[in-house]
Amino acid sequence: TVVGIDDPFLRMCTPRATDSDGEVAYETTAPSKPGTYYFRFYVDGKVVEQTRITVRK
Repeated sequence: TVVGIDDPFLRMCTPRATDSDGEVAYETTAPSKPGTYYFRFYVDGKVVEQTRITVRK
C-alpha cells in the first residue's frame, strides 16, 4: 500500500495493476521542469522504496 509520496509534482499517482506478488504498479506524469526527482513510498511512516528519475531538457 502506498501511503504517501513526498514530491508535489508526483502526487498524481494512479494504481494500474497488481502483479503476482501483490505489488501494485503506479504510473504518474513526469515533472515538466528539468531536474532529479525522487519517488518515496511510505508504509506506516517509513520509506519502503525510493526511485530516482531525471528529467532532461
